[in-house]
Amino acid sequence: MGTAIVLFLVFVIAVLVVSVHASQQYERRRRAEVGGFAAARGWAFRAIDQGWTHIARRAPFGLGHSPAARYVMVGPYAGLGAVVFEYQWATGTGDGRRMHGTGVYALVLPAPLPWVHVRGESVRADDLRFAHDLLNPRTMEELVGAAGLTVQVSDRYLVATTGKALDLAWVDRTLQLLGRIVTRLPDYVWTDRGAAPPPVWGYPA
Repeated sequence: MGTAIVLFLVFVIAVLVVSVHASQQYERRRRAEVGGFAAARGWAFRAIDQGWTHIARRAPFGLGHSPAARYVMVGPYAGLGAVVFEYQWATGTGDGRRMHGTGVYALVLPAPLPWVHVRGESVRADDLRFAHDLLNPRTMEELVGAAGLTVQVSDRYLVATTGKALDLAWVDRTLQLLGRIVTRLPDYVWTDRGAAPPPVWGYPA
């Protein structure tokens, strides 16, 4: 084997080792950062929890393959439950494989509600009456103004995704937005389903 080939192979191996080391270092820092954020709030943290990959049924959920729920935080938030994590998925295979991710910010609802998917002014829903109750003028104005945010109701979860990696600076602002949506729902949305209306405190306008 020629010297040039040997040197090239050594270089390739060195690059791979450095790349793996850098990836491991980033992962340790990221887990420590998100885990510390969760601990400060009294929330549970798991580095990976695949049970959350099906929290909602439409995009970005279900896209591509190899879905993963990473940096998962679960805990109480202003009278409701909250779930926050980074959703990742892959497209393509081999050299064409690409990874994608989005921050997921969700509130746990007092009762299951019909599916609604909102992105900007685009709305899809299983139950038009409920969609009308959900998307009152104040809520629709707020969602249209939240550029890049996709919101969907999926069973017992009100879920927002950003199209960008999980950002801890977005946790409170996004959960508060979702909380305002919940508190604007008419009481009969809950009582008709045998649930008490949720608390109305803790979500600044």
